[in-house]
Amino acid sequence: MLRVIAAFLLLFSTVNMFSQGLNCNTATPYCDAPGGVPVSFPNNTNNSSEAGPNYGCLTTQPNPAWFYFKTTTAGNYIFDLGQGGTCGTTTLDVDFICWGPFTNPLTACNNLTAGNTVDCSYSSSATEVIDVVGAPAGQYYIVLITNFSNSAGCVSFGLQGSSPPTDCSITCASVLSGPGIVSYPSTSPLAGTPATPMPASVTCNSGLQNMYATNLSPFGNPITPGVMITFPNNTNASNNVTWLEAGTPIGCFGPSASCQPLTPGYNEQLQFSYMSPSAVNQFSFCETNSTQPNMTTNIKDLAGGANIPGAPFSWNDDGACQTINIPAGTIKGISTWTSTCGACLTGVTDWGAAQFNPAAAGIGTHTITYSFNSQQAGCTTYTTSITITVTNPYNAAFVTPG
Repeated sequence: MLRVIAAFLLLFSTVNMFSQGLNCNTATPYCDAPGGVPVSFPNNTNNSSEAGPNYGCLTTQPNPAWFYFKTTTAGNYIFDLGQGGTCGTTTLDVDFICWGPFTNPLTACNNLTAGNTVDCSYSSSATEVIDVVGAPAGQYYIVLITNFSNSAGCVSFGLQGSSPPTDCSITCASVLSGPGIVSYPSTSPLAGTPATPMPASVTCNSGLQNMYATNLSPFGNPITPGVMITFPNNTNASNNVTWLEAGTPIGCFGPSASCQPLTPGYNEQLQFSYMSPSAVNQFSFCETNSTQPNMTTNIKDLAGGANIPGAPFSWNDDGACQTINIPAGTIKGISTWTSTCGACLTGVTDWGAAQFNPAAAGIGTHTITYSFNSQQAGCTTYTTSITITVTNPYNAAFVTPG
């Protein structure tokens, strides 16, 4: 079976506490209980917002931090927002805009219009209140928070006690759009490009059908095992990160034409999914010697949420390669495939792929089920099913001579 190289490059401005996206397609799912401790995260500096959205009252949109939340019940969702030089203080100007409601956070990014603007403030205040009044149940809202002064500090973002809770299921392994089982994953999941669907019907002689768990999931919460690598990228254009499984290269980021690019000068976050927990995985961090500073680099298990042994570590800018080994059994997340046709499943992996054998399944309609247990506290096992009908292409209608 073709191994999907599912490593997606995301540019983030901070790698600790609570990471936030630099554009709408990498928005962080937000979860909070009313009246609880606000979410705090380091603010962004030296970045600019993407072109395209209608930014309403925001004359400028420097140093963006993008989030989305999902409503539970209909009601008024009121958030307190503050920014200061340190967490818990409010000394730096903070601005925001909120759009919604939307049925899907991926497609929402193409509809950040004036008509969909819910609330906006461009005042010089270090505190703001985001009013999402009359929100319907089960809908998504996009929030952009900016740092006008470009001063390093901390943002607090909390839900007032009178509000309903937000839906925290979006922070667990889940699917944002389309079926959970596909014939081939999306080639551009951050843009919401649809995955290739499984056929509803195949003939019994049509050959093996590849199946994958979809990659159209919230960033950081895939329905397959994987890791997140974060580091504040220096300006050494030769930096290269390569993923190997059992010594075989699977995918890479770097200057080579065969790799996805890195962006010098950005703090970056790389999501690698479709990783086998039972295999020995390795990451090789290479560069040519330069005067650039060393980079503190972290590797976090996406399902379990823990750093892998040895992380964080210093990626030394010394002209040598550093290899981080991830022993078998370190990566968490349990992928399971089952069917109503017994031996019709073959090539079953522990990283989210399998094959359907129509000949072994036999004529009829069969149900294929994929489950992913992230082993994350507070999250239930994600389960999805499809049906495939197997037909006989040689059936013929006979007419009895009269």
